Amino acid sequence: MPAFGGAPNPNAATAYSVLNPVTGEDLGFLGGMTCPVVGPLSRAGTACVAGRCHCIMAVDWTGTQTPTYSYADPSEMNWAALSPDGHAVIFNEIYGPRTGGGIWRDGSVTFMPNYNGSPNQWLDESHTIVACAAGDAGGECIGIQDLRTTTTVEVTLPGSIVGVVPGGL
Repeated sequence: MPAFGGAPNPNAATAYSVLNPVTGEDLGFLGGMTCPVVGPLSRAGTACVAGRCHCIMAVDWTGTQTPTYSYADPSEMNWAALSPDGHAVIFNEIYGPRTGGGIWRDGSVTFMPNYNGSPNQWLDESHTIVACAAGDAGGECIGIQDLRTTTTVEVTLPGSIVGVVPGGL
């Protein structure tokens, strides 16, 4: 159940509550006022930005927060997407000395040249959605990047990707 407030994520939510559908019992709380959620939901949880550390936190489905990428500028609060396995975050740095988008994975940071523009997302643990090399004036070009090889396949599709359905459903 989202708590709405206009945070930079697809649902404009600041937090999510995980509820037992039978009993109504609260099973977990993701995000909130001290760490508003800033990305889409993933199999591992979501991402939030904590003011106390100026960092992106990985928040799992029990509400446990784990620090990931630390922003260089204390005023930064931007979109971030937690990977499906919870070990990586796509982020965007606007105000720091090094601006642009990148991936934090298990303590290492890699800035990615094609991660600028619209928010990037995860398809699975090794594929992300990125900006097309020639731009996207028509709003229909989507780049799918293989992180193992760094190759990108561009596809033309009408509309936008708003979520990824996990396998095995």
